[in-house]
Amino acid sequence: MTYWLEKAEEEKERVGAWKLRLEMQLIWQYLDEHGVTTLSKLRQGTKLPDQLLLLGVGWLAREGKLRLVREGKTVRVDLRARGPE
Repeated sequence: MTYWLEKAEEEKERVGAWKLRLEMQLIWQYLDEHGVTTLSKLRQGTKLPDQLLLLGVGWLAREGKLRLVREGKTVRVDLRARGPE
């Protein structure tokens, strides 16, 4: 029985990582098309739940792919490099 529980957990982790990559791709595509934006507009544009949006933004920022700038209570997000136009 433990073998199958372990396999189920492994599958859950694999699917979770795959889903996170898709969400990061949504964030990247939105920023590539719209340029500098706020977290609020990014949330509306990608339709991602807050937790997943922030997880994806944090991951991409940690990898050096995003630039985050705080202006008062607003946080602006932009790509460090854009795709071909």
